[in-house]
Amino acid sequence: MSSIYKESNDYGTIRVLDSVISDIIIEEIKKYNGKIDITNSRGRSVPKLYKSVGGSSAANIQIDTDDDGRLDIKLHIVLKFGMSIKKTTDEIAESIRKQIKTATGSNPARITLIITGVVSKKFARRNIEVEKIYED
Repeated sequence: MSSIYKESNDYGTIRVLDSVISDIIIEEIKKYNGKIDITNSRGRSVPKLYKSVGGSSAANIQIDTDDDGRLDIKLHIVLKFGMSIKKTTDEIAESIRKQIKTATGSNPARITLIITGVVSKKFARRNIEVEKIYED
């Protein structure tokens, strides 16, 4: 993730590295105090999987731009048992949207959250995709 997101307006151009967008997303997920974890597509957490090499959750966040140059974000997450999927995904997507709008000056085009599983005593694999599309 080394490409730069660019947003131009009458006042100039804003350039934001993908790593900054990833950090925004990671910080929003941390607000859930471990009840939500960013994972790979198989439901495995990178920091837990690669503890010895210091892996980062940012490796599992896909950040692209659409044809209009707006951000297209996709991430896989697991939830703790008992959390409402609809309520939680709505809250996460909205908080990420607000923070990205603050950082870049425009809404992302799309935020896709894929719930890869639910954790209680055991890991229950899921494949639920929630996509939020935003107008600028």
